[in-house]
Amino acid sequence: MGWNLQQLNATGGDTRGPQTVSNPFVSVYNGQQHVGYRDSAGNVWDSFYRPDNGSWNLQQINSGGVTQGPKAVAGPFIGVYHDQQHFAYIDGAGNLWDSFYDGSGWSLQKLNAGGKTSGPAAMTGGTATLVSIWNDPTDTQQHFTDRGSDNAIYDAFWNSNGGSWTAQKINAGGKTNGPAASGSPFGCVFHSQQHIGYNSGFNDIYDSWYDGNGHWNVQKINDGGVTGGHPAYAGTYPFIWVDPSGSQQHFTYLGDDRAIYDAYWNGSAWHVQKITQQGGLTNGPEAVSAPAACVFNQQQHIGYRDDQGGVWDSWYDGDGHWNVQKINAIGVTQGPAAGFDVFVWVTGEQQHFTYADKAGTIWDAYYTTPVVIVEPPPPPPPP
Repeated sequence: MGWNLQQLNATGGDTRGPQTVSNPFVSVYNGQQHVGYRDSAGNVWDSFYRPDNGSWNLQQINSGGVTQGPKAVAGPFIGVYHDQQHFAYIDGAGNLWDSFYDGSGWSLQKLNAGGKTSGPAAMTGGTATLVSIWNDPTDTQQHFTDRGSDNAIYDAFWNSNGGSWTAQKINAGGKTNGPAASGSPFGCVFHSQQHIGYNSGFNDIYDSWYDGNGHWNVQKINDGGVTGGHPAYAGTYPFIWVDPSGSQQHFTYLGDDRAIYDAYWNGSAWHVQKITQQGGLTNGPEAVSAPAACVFNQQQHIGYRDDQGGVWDSWYDGDGHWNVQKINAIGVTQGPAAGFDVFVWVTGEQQHFTYADKAGTIWDAYYTTPVVIVEPPPPPPPP
């Protein structure tokens, strides 16, 4: 119970997978925990936990592993669609690949540049070419959204109703007139709406959104848009999420002052709150990574990394109070300093902060909710 720490790869880990050169990405599929990452040779790996037998396992996704997909230069991003698990990544030519498991076997498909769609090549190099996988509100569409080599946002999506693939340009004269992007897009569903957020070249967060009734719209989230939130840090992306009640949509981002900001819609108005640093809701230190957020037991948790490799959690308890805790490096665990961004996620009664150290070893700090044992009342005394 309480906080625990496990090493997932490299010598001494639960798997012997090679060290990572990418931020880890985690997905839960059929009760299994899957931690995906990329090694220095461009191979995509999946360290996964099977709860049925309590074992950790390792599989190579591309380049002669479960598929013959080419080497990766960006990604992976993992998504689940019905009974399928999808590992998306980008190769050196900007091709967007999807290695997916459908319950019976593995398949490979190219989604842009003359593959399933005619969408252009993706931007290559660094975290600015992450693919965001998300499903539409009706769960009939699966979307793979990336930043093209022309700095526009493109969305390749599968429509199960028509049994077809389609590519659409989201900004820069496509579905909206939003400006060009300077970082990865991030997709999210809020009620019947589809939202694609990104950072422009002027450190502004934009939201291109579909209202569910045939209309696309665009709004500026910070810096004099719907809120006065601080300018964003160049090249990063907003993390878009929905609160436990489903009544609030949040755009959480790294400001160019290294503080974390959260712009949110509460059903009637937009608000912005500073989460970290002096004057914020917590006194968490300066951030050097984009934030990641999750909901755990009605609590809102925002994780990030500081310049010393500390992993931090600024969290709202649901009763009006914000708190901050250090996750590694003599915080709630003894995990080593982080060298990559943290991924925050939940499975069952566990909350996880998964990250890699500077050597590329992946660590998972996780909290397990204590089990409350209720003793049965004593039997009544005999008459």
